[in-house]
Amino acid sequence: MSDEPAVDRYDGTPVPELLDAGVPDAQRDFFCYLMGPYTIQDARYLYDDADELETPYASGPLVDPHRFDSFEDALSDIADELRERYDIRAFIATDVDVPTRRDVVEDDLDAPWMTPGEQSIAFARYSDLVCFVFSHAGLTTGTGGELGTVGDHFDLRTTTDGRPLKPRDRFRVYYSPTFASATIERFPADFGLDDFEYESRADFFDDVEPLVQHTINREGDDDFPLYRREPESYIRVDGSDRDPDDIPAEVVAELRGDD
Repeated sequence: MSDEPAVDRYDGTPVPELLDAGVPDAQRDFFCYLMGPYTIQDARYLYDDADELETPYASGPLVDPHRFDSFEDALSDIADELRERYDIRAFIATDVDVPTRRDVVEDDLDAPWMTPGEQSIAFARYSDLVCFVFSHAGLTTGTGGELGTVGDHFDLRTTTDGRPLKPRDRFRVYYSPTFASATIERFPADFGLDDFEYESRADFFDDVEPLVQHTINREGDDDFPLYRREPESYIRVDGSDRDPDDIPAEVVAELRGDD
C-alpha cells in the first residue's frame, strides 16, 4: 500500500460528483482517465542555439510540436478524440476542478489542494479505465511516480497476496517506440499490467478501441468492479484543513520560480 492517502472527496464534495461536473458529457457514462507527462521536451533547456530550430519542442507519435507546446495539450487532444470516437467521458486530471499546491501558489487561489498522488488515486479509483501514456517527447518522471503510487495503492503488485483493490484489466500502459526508462518499463511486469508500444496516433487508437469495448462489455461482471473493497486503513482527507497561508515561504518562492 502506498503512503498516499485515499481521497474520496475534495473540500466536502465526493470525487464522483467532481468528475461528473468537470468531464464533458457523453452517451456512455464511462470514465477513461488519461495520465501522462504535462511538460514537453524543450531543446532550449539543453542547447544555446535551440531558438534557431523551426520549433524547440520534441515531436512524437502523439505530439505535433507545430500544434502543441505542452504535452498536457496533446493529452487533452487525445481525450477529445476518445470522446468523439467512442462517446465516452475521457479526461485528464486538469479537467477536474481540484487544484494542486502548485496551482494554489501560481494562481493565488484561496482553496485547499490535493497532491498529484492523491489526485491520481482518487480519479483512478472512480474511473472505468485508466491509461498511462509515456513518450520520449515528454518529461515523464512525475508520471512514472504516479504509476508507482497508483499501482501500490491498489495492491497491483504480483507479489501481493489476494486480489488487487482494482482489477488489473482496468489499466493499460502505453509507450512510444523510442521511450526508455528502466524504472518505468519495469512497472507493467511488477504490477501485472498489459502494455502496448504505439508507433503512430492511428496505432494508439487501434489498440484503445477494443480495450474500451472490452471494458464496456464487462460492466456488471462481479469479477470486474471499479474497485473491490476498502482496506481497513483507508484514510480519508478532503483538503479542507489545508490553508494556503500555511504554505512555507520557501515553497511558495520555489513554485513561483523566484530567484
